Amino acid sequence: MLFAGWISQLKEKSYDISLKEDILDEEEAEFWRDLQERYLKPLDEDKGKQKKISTDLKDLRNKATFVYFFCNALCLAATFFLQEIGLAVNIKLPKTNSTGFLVPDKYIYVDPTGLMFLLSFASLIVIQFLAMLWHRIGTLMHYMAYNETASKERRAFKKSMQDTSFEKNFL
Repeated sequence: MLFAGWISQLKEKSYDISLKEDILDEEEAEFWRDLQERYLKPLDEDKGKQKKISTDLKDLRNKATFVYFFCNALCLAATFFLQEIGLAVNIKLPKTNSTGFLVPDKYIYVDPTGLMFLLSFASLIVIQFLAMLWHRIGTLMHYMAYNETASKERRAFKKSMQDTSFEKNFL
């Protein structure tokens, strides 16, 4: 038998279920042939469509790069402009004392350049935190899905193998 090697290896590595060789009935074989024909058959190559997709992807890349550099240029121009005008433009905030009441005729002056940097940095930190949270939740869902599908015998076998290796390392 030509494929006996991989079948025996599969039988040796399968701890959950016992495997046996069998033949599919004609209805199930037809189902699998239809499934392969419908979903696994390579798509016909359409050179015109591939060329259009390629040019559209390049156009999207170029537009995204342009928007990125344009936003960077605007940020640099705004920072340079705010630095050039200096103290002429400050944000004037009323000063409060430690009890929360306003102090008359006292103000805090905020540099707009520093405020712009602070707001952009804070927004990046918030975006990074939300992305990390989204990633962690996705990882947790994958872990929970896998944990529930692993059979009890497989988990018991893995635990016994870990205990055995711990005992070997301990001794």
